[in-house]
Amino acid sequence: MITRRQTLTLAAGAAASPLLADALAAPARAAAPAAAGQGFDPLADALLTHVRIRGHQDGRRVFFAYHGTFYAQVTAQRTVPMFHIEGASSARMLRQPDGSYLYQLKEAGWFCDLGSHEVVAEAVNPLTGKTVRPKHYASGQRTRFTADAKVVPMDALPPGIEYVGDIGRPTADRDLVWTTEELLVRTPGAPPSGKPRVQTSLATFSANLADLERAPDAFVPCRLNYQTLGSFLAWMDMGDVPGVITWRLAGRKTDKVDELPAALRARIEREHPEVLQV
Repeated sequence: MITRRQTLTLAAGAAASPLLADALAAPARAAAPAAAGQGFDPLADALLTHVRIRGHQDGRRVFFAYHGTFYAQVTAQRTVPMFHIEGASSARMLRQPDGSYLYQLKEAGWFCDLGSHEVVAEAVNPLTGKTVRPKHYASGQRTRFTADAKVVPMDALPPGIEYVGDIGRPTADRDLVWTTEELLVRTPGAPPSGKPRVQTSLATFSANLADLERAPDAFVPCRLNYQTLGSFLAWMDMGDVPGVITWRLAGRKTDKVDELPAALRARIEREHPEVLQV
């Protein structure tokens, strides 16, 4: 089964790139551009604004913690909430001589009971009445943010995969600035008769203008709003029934691992410690 991030990871190339590993091991501060800071216009440079809000422009690690709801819909029927979701990620990005940024992320998340928010090992799929075993996720992503505000895979795509990644033009309203990132992926079905799979990843990040106008090496706090739209997951046991899933998530960024929710951090350290070690 391929989860949300694993679908995007497949398209981006699952193997680690030596170029990325070497770049992330290099001194990060030396790569930071001088343009950001006091007098910086966040609407003039879509890429730098995105990098500063989403991560840290000098390669330092940042963390996101998020939570939300997993919904599913059989075509033409009412959408049904299925699970509470909670998870966290760590990421780094490093500027390159050509103006692009190498980006590396590791993430883990869990499907939980809608009421208690306790992690579930099995649950009844309300679309079918069948008992299913949700497959929680732990995965990585390696991409490049290009100077023309594209998100591109680090490695060649497998045959047949369609992949479009874009960083949106920043927008501002008084003291707030927003930037967006979208990944649109279609994976062909396995022969002889497998159905194609689609995955849409829509992220919106917002920050205070005053934080963006601080010194270039200053951390910029941000809030995350995320939506996804994709094919049913294999563990849902939906067979040939047509329909989609969607997630609605909200979260925030920090540069301190101690600021992650205590229970979530403990679960990650116990089950997927590599997620905090990008």
